[in-house]
Amino acid sequence: MAGKSRDSQEDKRRRILKEAAREFVSKGYKGANINHIAEKSGIGKGTIYLYFPSKAELFAEALRVSNKLWMQKARELVEASDDPLQALRELLTLDVKLGVEHKELAQLWISSFFGDNRQFVGTAADVLEEYADLVQDLVRQCVERGLFR
Repeated sequence: MAGKSRDSQEDKRRRILKEAAREFVSKGYKGANINHIAEKSGIGKGTIYLYFPSKAELFAEALRVSNKLWMQKARELVEASDDPLQALRELLTLDVKLGVEHKELAQLWISSFFGDNRQFVGTAADVLEEYADLVQDLVRQCVERGLFR
């Protein structure tokens, strides 16, 4: 029974994050409404605060979760390749694929850098640093192997 309850909590958390990302993208951070996010998530407003202490933390966590998804897939791809140039190509393809499959998360990132949610650009940049390091390492490997000049 405890396992089912835990799964249910994780499912709720995922639903909240997905709906929050949509709300933040469509209405911006200031216009986003916790009541609307709760309603779309199928939970009560107070329940959101059991998972996230504030609207700002909900936004930041949506960025962190999307980065975790991207990084997991990116690391798997890079670790499976001996060719850094091919890994860079595949990473670009992965970015497009994940952006299409998880449109609300990709839009959340874009809005954090260029749109209505720019007050979170610092958080987005901090979270994105790990991904940038991965790309930078691949480029360094390409230079070392003479693939780039």
